[in-house]
Amino acid sequence: MNYFHHLGHDFLFCSDYHQQLTHILGMLPSTGVFFSVGNNLFARLAVLNAGELRELFSLMAQLREFHYFTSFQGATIHFKIFDGVKGKVKITLSEEK
Repeated sequence: MNYFHHLGHDFLFCSDYHQQLTHILGMLPSTGVFFSVGNNLFARLAVLNAGELRELFSLMAQLREFHYFTSFQGATIHFKIFDGVKGKVKITLSEEK
């Protein structure tokens, strides 16, 4: 049985540094999609494994320390596909405190 697992992360940053965030996050080894409206920057990033996810959140903490953004919200989307048939889709929402 063929099995495919995709893990996507959506982030909404409140920031005055959209271009810098886009440049930094765009250097990650995944395809990123970015767009901004007003003070908000939306970023969709694909993560392949748990190690990459830990590194991504470590990077987020560092960017926050250096005031690249004031707050962010995130959603994690899990897609499981078996032999070309879509399985479960799970969405987890989180907000930075």
